[in-house]
Amino acid sequence: MKITILLVLSFFFLSCSQDTNPSPSELKDNNDQTKALDYQPNGVPLSNPQVEVMEVSQTEISLNWFNPSNWQSIPEYPNQPEFLVEASTNPKFDNLVTSRRISDSYQTTFSNLQPDLPHHFRVRALPSSGDIRYLKGEPTTITVMTGSYPKEQVGSFAVNPEFGKVHFSWIQLVQPGPIDYVIHLLDSPEQQKPFREFITRENEIRDVILQGGRTYWAQFRASPAEDNNAFSTTDEITVQFDMPGNPLPKLENITGIDRNGTLEIQWSPVTKNLGEFSYMINVKSGENTDQPFGDYVQKEALLRIPNAKPYGRFSFQIKSFPDAENYIDLESISSVFIFDFPLVYCTTPAVMPISRPDSDPSDLKISFAKSPDAPLGHRYEIEVASDQEFSIGLDRRTIEGVELSTVMTGRLEEENHYVRIRMIGPENDATFIASSWTDTIFIEAQPRPVTPPNPLP
Repeated sequence: MKITILLVLSFFFLSCSQDTNPSPSELKDNNDQTKALDYQPNGVPLSNPQVEVMEVSQTEISLNWFNPSNWQSIPEYPNQPEFLVEASTNPKFDNLVTSRRISDSYQTTFSNLQPDLPHHFRVRALPSSGDIRYLKGEPTTITVMTGSYPKEQVGSFAVNPEFGKVHFSWIQLVQPGPIDYVIHLLDSPEQQKPFREFITRENEIRDVILQGGRTYWAQFRASPAEDNNAFSTTDEITVQFDMPGNPLPKLENITGIDRNGTLEIQWSPVTKNLGEFSYMINVKSGENTDQPFGDYVQKEALLRIPNAKPYGRFSFQIKSFPDAENYIDLESISSVFIFDFPLVYCTTPAVMPISRPDSDPSDLKISFAKSPDAPLGHRYEIEVASDQEFSIGLDRRTIEGVELSTVMTGRLEEENHYVRIRMIGPENDATFIASSWTDTIFIEAQPRPVTPPNPLP
């Protein structure tokens, strides 16, 4: 009996231990679920939803849309985001007519519309209440022409612009004989000749490349094809539409550093572009940064200017702009960055006594003491004049810093002379600030001795 009880208990404990240990497949499933939760988005803008026209009449337009491509449905949140659907008779939506917030459907119908007029709609995806995974997304816009009365066949023209391209669609007419559909694209409503024309017998034209960030006008009509005498050309309708563009952001975190005379400018790279782009940098120099230095086009968020130190000060106007064939991105606002190389202030030199050599009193020998604080590459500028304002008989000379004396020749010994000296930097180096002039040194005139008269007759 005891043996039987022990066997039953052993079997019970063994069964419990087997039930509590997960199988390798269960571990794998749990790991996959953990990883899936780890990769949930956080604060990501919802992508713009795809929108299509379901039905058009003289007074009604029905729209259908789809979840954003980056939407993920999980049990904690509703199975679809909310959608803000707005309608306007103006493509800029500055006279909003109707606004609807829809959370339980992907369709809506706008009624009591005026016939034979373009109506503009935009659909934007919104995160549901409490859903921190997403942010409000960019809208999708579409323009639809209601049917006209009594010529319903010229209505139902829809314009659906996207980044860098636009789609046109309409209801296929049922008429005897072939029909050509004609679309003209204009830059302005007053333009006489379209910049692009499309002729087709289909009921749509897709992927027409246009520059984003601009307004266009589309003219649409149906015409009988050749040898079709049973149909007359419809009245032409015009629809204004705006092409969305992606403004490139203003550049931030611009920094500059001197690397042994090479100026290196960097900034945070742009990452919110949708197409290929470049950086354009306009560079000026000078104390007032008004001297043109050069224009540069860079792919990398970096610009190097060798041998830049002598120019002293730079102004950089930097912006990002789309490359050719990029019709989506729009040029950014310019950022301005000023860089100043460190300034070196020269010290006022100490002047030794100035003398007239006995051998030639018309010369002035000028010498000065060596300055221990003089910067590398310094020079001395010397001015000698016949008046204290240094405007009459001015003689100016520049010598290298290794020279501590010079002779100013050709001065009239019977005149007073005024001398001043200052220390300056290397030639064409704006980072050196000249020192103050020394106190003016006065050299008194030495009249020539009077020649005695000749006693002989």
